[in-house]
Amino acid sequence: MYEVGRRGIDTLEITGAKLLIFMFQVSGLTYSSLGDREGRQPDLQFFFNGLYAECSRTGAIGEPMKRCQPNEPRNISISGIALLPRSVGYLTLNSSDPLEPPLFYPNYFDHPDDMQMLKDSAQHIRKIVETDLPIGAPNSNVEEHPPKVLKSKWGIRSDPAYTSRCLRAGPEWSDEYVACMARQYTDPQNHQCGTAALGLVVDPRLRVYNVKGVRVMDASVVPIPPTGNPQAAIMMVAEKSVALLKEDWASLSQT
Repeated sequence: MYEVGRRGIDTLEITGAKLLIFMFQVSGLTYSSLGDREGRQPDLQFFFNGLYAECSRTGAIGEPMKRCQPNEPRNISISGIALLPRSVGYLTLNSSDPLEPPLFYPNYFDHPDDMQMLKDSAQHIRKIVETDLPIGAPNSNVEEHPPKVLKSKWGIRSDPAYTSRCLRAGPEWSDEYVACMARQYTDPQNHQCGTAALGLVVDPRLRVYNVKGVRVMDASVVPIPPTGNPQAAIMMVAEKSVALLKEDWASLSQT
């Protein structure tokens, strides 16, 4: 994806296996009721997934696969992402063995705002898939009444394999229902950061406090998750780290 962005390649020009990598997802950004519209920093993102090359029901890891049947219903998903979560987790050592994975506690939904953001994202999704406005209605406000393309034209409906378990919590799309779905299906997505946050774990030269000879030069030094993909920020951290190392070693060689 980085190569595509740098070279300005249109993804429609890509064929074969690469096409499956780039064309399966569309994304969008907007605001929750807690979002900072004046600061223009969206706090919600949506993933629209519609293509799974292995043709399993949802594309989940380990799910049984079957051959695609052109006349069978296809599954798509619209996922709401809280870009600026308020909940804070923590990381601890598992043992004195440096090769053993650490213990990670994400503390999902520890802060009530995170659930509110996902409830708001569900209502945005509902506006996309359910509305009373016919397709192509003249003089319509698309922002207030988006065309009912998914429901009227394509017959989209909720998959009972996923929704039925939360209907006991409340009617579909209710706050209670959405909260149940959020707790059932929330996962960490990508781009975790902050486990060695700047100012808390490392100093301005990326040196770990009270530990000699150790620096951190990756996404873990970023104290607050960016709302966009962090690749450029991580590259910036890496380049700055190299410059700091050169400065420090140059000063040592002069003494």
